[in-house]
Amino acid sequence: MRLPKNSSGLLTTGGSLATISATVAARHSRLGEDLAAGAVYTVAFAHHSLAGATRLAGIRAARIRTVPHSLDLRMDPGAAAAMIRADRDAGLRSFLLMATAGTTHTGTIAASNAPSTAPR
Repeated sequence: MRLPKNSSGLLTTGGSLATISATVAARHSRLGEDLAAGAVYTVAFAHHSLAGATRLAGIRAARIRTVPHSLDLRMDPGAAAAMIRADRDAGLRSFLLMATAGTTHTGTIAASNAPSTAPR
């Protein structure tokens, strides 16, 4: 690979390990050592490795939120934003919105603006 000399990063053996790495990085960046109130958002049709990565990262199953989807099976960005706001109002700490760029179940792709419209 011809990467710039000052580049850095992590290469993994596949998507599942990459998902675990990204989830742990997000958890560490946003939650530090306080995992109890961490909340994650994804869609019902996301790859099973997303939920697995979240659980391996120490997030309770009850804190993995399933965002509603539209009739064309894409994540509903408005619903995601509303869920995040409600959870934050309840004292939870939303730290990761897992959109998809295609699924094995349906082939759908999350709305391209879903992550950008979520509360920060």
